[in-house]
Amino acid sequence: MVEAALARKGTAVLRLNTEDFHSYAFNWGSDSPGLHIDRGIDSIDISQAVGCYFRKPLSPPFHPGLVAPESRSFSALEADAFLGSLYALRGVRWISHPALIETAGSKVGQLATARSLGLSVPRTLVTNDPTKAKDFVRALDADILIKPLRTASIELDLEQVDFFARRLSVSEAMHTSDVIRFAPTLIQEFIPKHSEIRVTIIGGDLFAVEITPLSVDIPVDWTSLKSTFFSYKPFELPEGITSRLHEFLGHYGLSFGAFDFVKTEGGQLIFLENNPNGAWYWLEREIGIPMADSMAQLLLGSGNPIQESRAC
Repeated sequence: MVEAALARKGTAVLRLNTEDFHSYAFNWGSDSPGLHIDRGIDSIDISQAVGCYFRKPLSPPFHPGLVAPESRSFSALEADAFLGSLYALRGVRWISHPALIETAGSKVGQLATARSLGLSVPRTLVTNDPTKAKDFVRALDADILIKPLRTASIELDLEQVDFFARRLSVSEAMHTSDVIRFAPTLIQEFIPKHSEIRVTIIGGDLFAVEITPLSVDIPVDWTSLKSTFFSYKPFELPEGITSRLHEFLGHYGLSFGAFDFVKTEGGQLIFLENNPNGAWYWLEREIGIPMADSMAQLLLGSGNPIQESRAC
């Protein structure tokens, strides 16, 4: 959809699908002005790109012409290393730079930053000490949530196992707390919610949407469900929170963020997290807000003539 929005603005686009890495030709030389990427009739010198949208690429595979396992492994690792070189080139404008996304993805760092900016956050403990975990749960004396710090899924017996936030009672938490010693765990107070607020910031544009479940039988982690389980409507974000979210992105050097808040029955907004590379198009599809156009404009940047611009 971003490609379509850029096309409407007369902008040439090269899309690099990393899972198809070996179908592209890459050329960089010490005496050349930049890195050239070619695929058939599409070609770009990345140093001439106005903006590059980094959207959760897959690790490149091995070359399809290889058979030996060690050759396949070398091919895939070298392709991945070359992508790292691509991200390290100077003078390329990323939305957003992979290194910044990596830093901004820390849940611990996000909660600390949000709290320092005056946003309300749930009471939280990250620990691998079962005694500290029990003390925390005992002091809360209420249901908790446990969340992975990063890992969204693992492969088990050739099947993908996904990890979602899970709600536990005090007794369940106390009974299972000993396993915390195997990996640091994020433990958070459970906050009953009326709805969730997704705030997407794309450059100077802010889109806030209230997401309300259509049924009471909704799991704690809504990301496991299809969009049809919810209703969507624009939400008026308090000005104080708006300025703090822009400060939050500025702290990490980002121009894009997808923030999640809980809205309580009393109307209070509680910060949960920011996805620095989050999905957003489903919200445009649901209520018609012009997010793809906003992303296209951000990629083009200010002061760049449309007829001379390129994006990748």
